[in-house]
Amino acid sequence: MNKFLFIILAAALPIQAADYLRDIKPVLKARCYACHGALKQKAGLRVDSAANLRKGAKGEDVLSIGKPGESEFLARLTAADAEERMPPEGAPLKPAEIAAIREWIAAGAPVPANESAEADPREHWAFQVPQLVKLLGDAGNPVDVLLEQQRASRGLKAQPIAERT
Repeated sequence: MNKFLFIILAAALPIQAADYLRDIKPVLKARCYACHGALKQKAGLRVDSAANLRKGAKGEDVLSIGKPGESEFLARLTAADAEERMPPEGAPLKPAEIAAIREWIAAGAPVPANESAEADPREHWAFQVPQLVKLLGDAGNPVDVLLEQQRASRGLKAQPIAERT
């Protein structure tokens, strides 16, 4: 009797659909960002955000949203030929990972509204060429000009220059 009750309860529970942030993005980050992330976009494909993935490669649709059987993205992940399969290095994706991607595409590849792509590491301030900033003021020393600007913003006045003695 308990076995039948379990089957009825299991059938009544809703099946949890594949969630992009929970099921898809971690797989893409672990296996795809190295070649299709912020630094590199092999074949013009960037997958570090759902919006970039939906854009596809060089303007071509790779997802075929709602039709996983026609999806170039899914075809490359499941290709039997090692030359065609993605990712090219390492083991193929696990069946559960592929099933989650297939389910996500079939559900219309819903995209989170607030997701953003990874920042390009080359845009970090430490990699920017220093720029000479034109300072306003005539105090002579650039440090004195910066200090005077800070004093002025706080409503303070500098003391007169002290005698050398």
